[in-house]
Amino acid sequence: MDKSILKPENLLTPEQEIIRMGWRYRAIQLLRGNQTQMGALVIAICGKRSSNPPRIMASGKIDKDGNVLVAFQGRDGTIHDPFRYCGVQEMCDQFSELADHMKLSDIERIEMFGEVRRWISKDDRVDQVLHFKEHIK
Repeated sequence: MDKSILKPENLLTPEQEIIRMGWRYRAIQLLRGNQTQMGALVIAICGKRSSNPPRIMASGKIDKDGNVLVAFQGRDGTIHDPFRYCGVQEMCDQFSELADHMKLSDIERIEMFGEVRRWISKDDRVDQVLHFKEHIK
């Protein structure tokens, strides 16, 4: 995260003020950065990486059972193989509750859920084999 946006308000540049007003900064601040699991998740989804662990190491994956899997680095620096963070519906519910709590506009909600979707690099629930039928006339 750009540490300069943590300066007192009267020392911010106009660009930093815009960042501070955005949903990403507000969500990370509300969730206390990487001090909560959800905060670490939001940081990862926003494409940031906290300077100190704990942190989520890469994009998320969804297994065939609908579990969101994440690789995680603990406070001791140990990197843990992907483990079940939560289910897809649980994750959607968590982000809906966050959006409600933050009173996000419709545009900000769309942007936030778009970021979440882009953060998922693989979804094994989807049948990866496409079946085509030939129509002979």
